[in-house]
Amino acid sequence: SKAAHSLASWIYAIEAYDRVAKIVKPKKEALKKARAEFAVVQGKLEVAQAELRKVEEKIGALNENLNMMKERKGSLEHKMEECNVKLERATVLLGGLGGEKDRWTQLAQELGERIHNITG
Repeated sequence: SKAAHSLASWIYAIEAYDRVAKIVKPKKEALKKARAEFAVVQGKLEVAQAELRKVEEKIGALNENLNMMKERKGSLEHKMEECNVKLERATVLLGGLGGEKDRWTQLAQELGERIHNITG
């Protein structure tokens, strides 16, 4: 009969639904649990990425400071080299003037003696 066939089809469909529901329900629960864990891990990831950005910004600032210090070091080394050259030149000049001092001292003594001899 048609009614029995419809009833049997309905029972078969309910049984198939129950069988599928028993398979799907644990998977849905596992999915829900996995999504919750994912949300926790995603939150931790965002915190870690924020910390990473802070560290990268600090590294960038330190690198910028390092480059400035390298430039300053180069400038100071250049100035030091210029000072060394000036010091060497001054030493040579003073050495030369030291000989002039002796010559001027001797010349002053000679002039002093001449003045003494002239005035008698």
